[in-house]
Amino acid sequence: MLLRLSFAKGRIELLKFLIPRESILDQMKVMDVVNKLKSNVLICAVERGEDVVIPDGNFEMRAGDKISFIAPHADSAEFFHKAGIENNTVNTAMFVGGGKLTYYLTKLLSDTKIKITIIERNADRCRELSELLPNAMIIHGDGADQQLLLEEGIRQTEAFASLTGFDEENIMLSLYAASQSNAKLITKVNKIAFENVINSLNLAA
Repeated sequence: MLLRLSFAKGRIELLKFLIPRESILDQMKVMDVVNKLKSNVLICAVERGEDVVIPDGNFEMRAGDKISFIAPHADSAEFFHKAGIENNTVNTAMFVGGGKLTYYLTKLLSDTKIKITIIERNADRCRELSELLPNAMIIHGDGADQQLLLEEGIRQTEAFASLTGFDEENIMLSLYAASQSNAKLITKVNKIAFENVINSLNLAA
């Protein structure tokens, strides 16, 4: 699982990933990322179960931890390489739901070469998004329509984000995307009660 947001026109990135089993980062102290891996990254948060820790240099990371860090783009790529973390570049993305989060996320990615498709069921919102996001493909339709998702390339997309206003629909859409593709998944959830469900399914929330 890898979540990436870019700032300063792509020069700085905030990334979040899950430490896999048998990773070199398992049982490594935060200070050793610089000392041993010689990587110029700032680890700013670690999620372990229900706890979120702001780590100091002596904090020991473990497999299963979710790590958030900030780094220049070139340094983040080098860090993943040294740590043996798979870091495939995303070229295509599909977002279901055309709300504010989708708009701002698409704007953040506007300086990249990612081809973005947005599926929104409200026709007026589609027209608005077409004007606001001229480089994105805006599709008027129901994101819960499996045939529509197939026609728009859910099996080929490299990233899929379910960003509707309904937690249950977002979870089901992510599960369907997982069954049809190898896309990186982002699932929008608002209710804390769903966090355990999301974590057990290994969907990025």
